[in-house]
Amino acid sequence: MQQALPKSKLLLSVGDDEGIAQEASEMAGMIGLRREDLIIIQGARDTREEMNRLSQIIGTDRFILLTSASHMPRAMALCQGSGMNPLPAPIEYLVKSRSSYENWMPSAGSLHLSERAIYEYLGLLWLRLAG
Repeated sequence: MQQALPKSKLLLSVGDDEGIAQEASEMAGMIGLRREDLIIIQGARDTREEMNRLSQIIGTDRFILLTSASHMPRAMALCQGSGMNPLPAPIEYLVKSRSSYENWMPSAGSLHLSERAIYEYLGLLWLRLAG
């Protein structure tokens, strides 16, 4: 027998991907969340727009912000700048153990990690410059 979750809402931002929105709706029912308690933010062009929409829904209520560890500093800054009160829950840590010499060798994977880091640092710089 499936037990319902306590009264709560789940907010997801899915960009423009209709497939993810549909999967989220199906998963909500599978974990006992009523579909009317699933709020999907769709079509946000960037993190700032996403946080502005989220702020209109959440206001100053405490919530869990689940995003990749590399994106967390920028997402937190935008949340707090919008007056929201997030509790960070980072996922997708990209750093692995440096116990092997192979980790120091150039690779496509390392280039990808560098690209992600540069993207996030530039995003933080832009936030600072834009106010």
